[in-house]
Amino acid sequence: MKAQVWAALIAMLLIKYLQLKATFGWSLSNLVALLRQQLSVYRDLRVWIDHPFQAPSCQKCCRNNWL
Repeated sequence: MKAQVWAALIAMLLIKYLQLKATFGWSLSNLVALLRQQLSVYRDLRVWIDHPFQAPSCQKCCRNNWL
């Protein structure tokens, strides 16, 4: 039980840190919701956190001939 509480506190601390480092004006609830949504997609976190509605670059796809 204590481990779950500590894991949740550490997760919230990391998310709060991301919120403070981002140039986009995130609310904490929106950041958490969109982070959950982005877990199934490979995106550079540092780029996405500042420009969340910009389409991802296709460099990795084109390099590996995925398209």
